[in-house]
Amino acid sequence: MRGSATSFTVEEFSDLVKILEEYPRWRAELRRLLLTEELLELPAIVRELAEAQKTTERRVEELTVQVQNMAEQLSALISWQRGEAGRREGERYERQIVKRAPVLFRGGKGGPTDATIVQERLSDWLAPLLDDETIFQAEEDPTLCDLIWWKDGKVAVVEVSLKVNGNDVMRAFRRAKTLQSAGVNAFGVVVGEDWASIEARERAKEKGVEWFVGGIPSDGLIAFRKLS
Repeated sequence: MRGSATSFTVEEFSDLVKILEEYPRWRAELRRLLLTEELLELPAIVRELAEAQKTTERRVEELTVQVQNMAEQLSALISWQRGEAGRREGERYERQIVKRAPVLFRGGKGGPTDATIVQERLSDWLAPLLDDETIFQAEEDPTLCDLIWWKDGKVAVVEVSLKVNGNDVMRAFRRAKTLQSAGVNAFGVVVGEDWASIEARERAKEKGVEWFVGGIPSDGLIAFRKLS
């Protein structure tokens, strides 16, 4: 190279660059001389950190999925427990209403549809409608209602629910209508602690379904209670 040992010109630097471009091995050696071991290892460390980050993100994602699955399972379990508790409470309430029927209706006879006396009456009443091809839909089958009660020639077809909704009303209406088509003086009744909605009560009025809800009887149920 040109120049003294103590000076380094731009031209000489340019020559050095050209030489390093021609000889890659020299570039590596120069890099080793100029850079510390820590700096030389930095690219490898960065790659390792990147891989570690990817691994961590993957594990966090897997853990998140597991937590979500556990949360969904817990939510399903809580919903099931609530549903079971509500079902059992509803069944207890229904049994109470069946036991209280003589007081609720102020005399008369009847019971749940699995009681022998009720099954015999239903068989007699439904006989004109039954043939080899007759199968009632569940919503219109009076043998599936919660309670049948009769007195003085009138028959109450009763649906019981803690919260009376529109479906309860329609079941009482349709099941009573089936008996009516057989010539029975039947009417629908819903019994519960509360209305599920204002619409449910309006539906009962519209369909002529009587009620005993929240301790308050409808006018038609009061009239039924007054029968001897």
